[in-house]
This record gives sequence, C-alpha cells and structure tokens, in this order.
Amino acid sequence: VPVRGNVADMQRLFALEGAARFVWELLDGNKSLKDIAGAIASEFGIDEERAFSDVGKFMEDMLKQGLVAQV
Repeated sequence: VPVRGNVADMQRLFALEGAARFVWELLDGNKSLKDIAGAIASEFGIDEERAFSDVGKFMEDMLKQGLVAQV
C-alpha cells in the first residue's frame, strides 16, 4: 500500500507481516505501547519485556518513516 507521495512511487510501499502487521492493526490512538506489547506477548508467546522492547523499536522506525504520529 502506498502511504504517501505518488501512488506509482514503489519506493514508498510498506508491507507488514506477522507481528508488525499485528501491531499495526492494534494502533488506534488509544492503546499504550504497554497494551500493545501485552497483546504481542500473549499472541506470540514471548516475554512481555521483550515484546515491549520490540514494539518500541518498531514504533521508533515507524515514526522515523512518518507512518505514525505520537499521541
């Protein structure tokens, strides 16, 4: 899905799979990173501390790309 710029600009396409897609679907502006990390830990059977770290890194990347806004 092109997220910004020209629809034909293939350099601006982002595909999300697995945990990244799961996180993306949970982003609603109301859930905290802790809530999302808890959902990830439960869904994928990992430690909540690791999930929180991974979600934080993912969100930093998404912020840098301008794909999400901090609320």
